[in-house]
Amino acid sequence: MRCPHCLKEIVPQISLPGTAVPPAEERVGYPKDFELAWAAYPKNQRGNKFPAWQAWQRHKPQTGQFMAGLASAKNCKQWREGYAPHMSTWVNARGWEDDYAVAARGYEKGDLR
Repeated sequence: MRCPHCLKEIVPQISLPGTAVPPAEERVGYPKDFELAWAAYPKNQRGNKFPAWQAWQRHKPQTGQFMAGLASAKNCKQWREGYAPHMSTWVNARGWEDDYAVAARGYEKGDLR
């Protein structure tokens, strides 16, 4: 069989038994705790959902701790200005464990001496 546009030979895709993607209604969705965290994360900085899910599975954060850390992070200047990391990066760095109180306060003149 040839492609009508470029006339190259088309090789049919052969799916191996057991490797076919199940229909959407048969696929299992993400767990509710991850969906809750995904919805709470800033929309413009989420990145792709699947890498975030992989990081979530790897680190298994407690939902309460994650949400508290996320609320704290959202108040820091960097995040308010739109420079938040993608969710997968933040989860891999265990960002919910960071102290954002110092970052939210900002620096006073002379702090860096």
